Amino acid sequence: MTTWVVPLESQSVEEILESKQVMVESDEAIDSEDVIVLYRPTETDLVGCFTVADATPVGADATTTLVTVTPQSETVGRLSVTRESEQERFTGDVLALDESEAEVKRRQLDRADDRLPPNTDASEQTGSLLDIESLSDIVRASAQVDAAQQDFSGERHGRLVLRNQILRGSDLSYTNLENSDFTDAELQDVDFRGANLTDVTFDGAHLQGADFRGANLSSASFDQDLTQCRFSGASLIEADLTGTTLEGADFSQAVLDDANLRGTRPHRTCFDDASLKDIHCQDAEFIDATFRGANLSESTLADADFTGATFDGAKLTNVDFTRPLIDETSFKSAELSKAEFDGVTAAGLDFTDANLTDASFTDAILEDARFTGSRLTRADFRGSNLSGAVMTDAKASEADFRHAVIERVAFGQTELFAATFGGAALYGAILQSARVGGDTSFHLNTHTESTSDAPTDTATEATHRRVVYDPRSNQSIPEGVAGDPADVEKAESVYQTLETVMAENAYGAVASSYFWNQKEMQRYQARQGGTSLGIPNDIRWWQNILERVSCGYGESFSHLFGWAFVLVCLLATVYPLFGLSHAEIGKLSYETVGGWAPVYGLQFSLSAFTGLGYGQFDVNQIGEMLATIETGLGVVFFALLIFVMTRKVTR
Repeated sequence: MTTWVVPLESQSVEEILESKQVMVESDEAIDSEDVIVLYRPTETDLVGCFTVADATPVGADATTTLVTVTPQSETVGRLSVTRESEQERFTGDVLALDESEAEVKRRQLDRADDRLPPNTDASEQTGSLLDIESLSDIVRASAQVDAAQQDFSGERHGRLVLRNQILRGSDLSYTNLENSDFTDAELQDVDFRGANLTDVTFDGAHLQGADFRGANLSSASFDQDLTQCRFSGASLIEADLTGTTLEGADFSQAVLDDANLRGTRPHRTCFDDASLKDIHCQDAEFIDATFRGANLSESTLADADFTGATFDGAKLTNVDFTRPLIDETSFKSAELSKAEFDGVTAAGLDFTDANLTDASFTDAILEDARFTGSRLTRADFRGSNLSGAVMTDAKASEADFRHAVIERVAFGQTELFAATFGGAALYGAILQSARVGGDTSFHLNTHTESTSDAPTDTATEATHRRVVYDPRSNQSIPEGVAGDPADVEKAESVYQTLETVMAENAYGAVASSYFWNQKEMQRYQARQGGTSLGIPNDIRWWQNILERVSCGYGESFSHLFGWAFVLVCLLATVYPLFGLSHAEIGKLSYETVGGWAPVYGLQFSLSAFTGLGYGQFDVNQIGEMLATIETGLGVVFFALLIFVMTRKVTR
């Protein structure tokens, strides 16, 4: 690019602005994109800068060129120069200089310096020489200009170099400054509202309190303090804010898609209703920042600090929260489907009414987190620690809690259809009033489930429904589980809870198996009281054994009928030995009737067991004692039968 300095003689400024043409005498060719600087040789005024759009040689000798020009500013600036005499003026008709436009302007100003009146202080040059009417005037000044508190609103320039300039408190609203350079400029409290600042460089600039509301800052670059700046409604697509201080700044309703926020410090910064899709913010500190209603979908928020931040109502679909600091962070009513919180360690998180469908929390530590009313469908909590969390009124169907620590978690009114808790630590979990289905599993699946109320072997089913605390389960207890109370006591408590919740949801057979395991844990504890000659000392163990054998803890018809059958048949073989006789047949011993003796004995045994009377049968004194005992056991049998039936019906 060549810069031409041309005297303005035959044409007026008004004619040039209207026709956009100027005649230039030169032996050298003028190309498009060259720059023409006009000045008045009679008044030594620098009129303005123009960009060459087209150049056509005219005349026979081709030394004159008709140039079509475009003003570099809608308002042509003037750089007035004070002269001492008429003889001091610019020399030469045309100057073709192969150097930058800035250097040409600097040389022109140097010439102007020579025309200052005697004893004029150089520090007064700006005020005495420069009449600043537009940003172009500042560019032409080359040296630092104090243009604080000036009104430049609505100007259209682009590619202005305003490095180190002083524009504090100035009005640059609705200007077009695309690709301009404000490096190291003083821009405190400047009004940039609605301005086009695409690709503008603000590196090193002082911008505290600047107002960028509604401005277009796409691909703009910042690296300094932006404290209290206002970016509400601004566009910062692909903007680079690496390492900036954003404390108290306002980005509400701004668009920061794909922006670079690595290493920034937006403490207490407002991003409410902003769009921050696919942003990059590793090592950033968003302490106490607010993102209410913001859209951060597809963003990578790993390794950032969001302590005390608020994401209420924000859209965080597919967001990566791996390894951030998010203590006391609020996600109320946020859209977090498919969000990743794997390995996160945080306390006091609030996910109330949030959508966490297909979200992943594997190996996360989220003690005392709140999930009240949240949607947790197919959420993955494998290996996580949720101790003390609140999940009431949540929808957690098909959620995976395998090997998680869920101690003291509240699941009241929560939907847990098809959820899996195999290997999870459930001590103290509040599952009463939770809604579960036949496909809800609280143990590791090792066999085909039986969830119907068809007749099943309760003891067999119970062996397949053992929780992680059960010493018979051979399962590893997850890390983070409290040591007290003992594991067997925790197992008893969990079985009691599971029995209740399955009974509430009309899964009687499953409830029976958990009740069986609860009683087994009581028997296990009783045996720990010590033994004498291998016999347990604790009376509770004997009581437990009696309950188990007699009726399967009130859950098994097979146990009840089993011992009754054995008793009746056994005594049937005994009664012929103790004077069993019949009024018509006579003595019914093995010697008299042979193999028919047990048959007659069975008839008498059944009569005694059911309490229907001996009829025509009779026995000796010992036989009567046995018959009386059998009758008493028969009464016990029928009482237990009614008890077991009642339990089955009420389940």
